[in-house]
Amino acid sequence: MPLTLAVAGCQLCSLGDAKPTRPPATSSGAAPSRPGVIPVSRSNASIEFTGSTSLMSQTGHFEAFDGTVEVPTDDPKDMKARVTVDMDSTTTKIGLLTKHLKGEDFFDVARFPKAEFLVDGVSPSGEAGRYQVSGKLTIHGVQQSIAFPARIAITPEEVSFDATMTISQTGFGMTEAAKKTKDEVPVRVSIHGRRK
Repeated sequence: MPLTLAVAGCQLCSLGDAKPTRPPATSSGAAPSRPGVIPVSRSNASIEFTGSTSLMSQTGHFEAFDGTVEVPTDDPKDMKARVTVDMDSTTTKIGLLTKHLKGEDFFDVARFPKAEFLVDGVSPSGEAGRYQVSGKLTIHGVQQSIAFPARIAITPEEVSFDATMTISQTGFGMTEAAKKTKDEVPVRVSIHGRRK
């Protein structure tokens, strides 16, 4: 059962006591944006997946992952992101299922300990706040180009990214997994971080 990236596939810092000072307004009256790189971790992001059979569904998530979201401007089209997932951190509410997902028939964590998602393109979808995201996803030693819709908001203070992608287990070489569960698995990714 593949991951749900909530590059939320397969749900995205706290500041100290000092309060940030707002930069002076520009001649247009708007505060200038603060370009920066946002670290991604469990503190500001979540990644979930849901695997299903004809009788039931189970949701899992990843306890360990890290990466960055680059926001050089306030325009989502300029955003880039990279997230690496520790596949051994796969977790569900059922211990036996968690162990099974890490085994050879599914993620095969012993051979493929990491998964990675790279966002390399963001384009408007025509609806306010919604975009089409493209990138490369690597799971189970297989890299595939993928595209999916996302809700993205960027302000001078923070960035939010919420998306659900659907991945094919057979497309990533998990043929045995697809025999036991539905081939398509939704992955939900959510990132909500402050710009620095």
